[in-house]
Amino acid sequence: MAANYHNAIEAYEYLRENRIDLLLLDINMPEISGFSLLDMLSYKPMVIITTAHTDFALKSYEYNAVDYLHKPIRFERFVSAIEKVCKWKQSVANTNDVKYIEVRVGGRTQQVLAEDILYIESLGNYVKLICKKQVFVTLTSTKELEEKLPRKYFVRIHKSYIVNIRHIDEIKDG
Repeated sequence: MAANYHNAIEAYEYLRENRIDLLLLDINMPEISGFSLLDMLSYKPMVIITTAHTDFALKSYEYNAVDYLHKPIRFERFVSAIEKVCKWKQSVANTNDVKYIEVRVGGRTQQVLAEDILYIESLGNYVKLICKKQVFVTLTSTKELEEKLPRKYFVRIHKSYIVNIRHIDEIKDG
């Protein structure tokens, strides 16, 4: 999870500075509604509406919501919504479909096969790429590396982690 906010204005401040792929959004929040938050954003991430009210289901389609989850949310329903997101991401044409990324390691440039990267971890000014057979540590920012990666396969799940969704075998609750 990149961030968690209970107030739309605080969420907006975060979203102005950080692009995300998926937003789990409640409509009833203090100060402004979730729909107002979406209206304020300059870019539109994928959205799953999570609310205790059924009144907003129709309106959620105006915002191209991937899914609409009614609270209390059953785990099976949540998993189904996330699977929709994954299927949608796989079907979208990739704007930066690269096979290799180049990283500086130990004074030399190393080509790393993107599909071999399992996940990426931020280590302050360095980034660690955990691959199938090797680990690379390079002096770069997570954001800079994220821009080089194929967006349809790599998802930032936390400010310090990017995962390759092709290598996710299981998602556990808790």
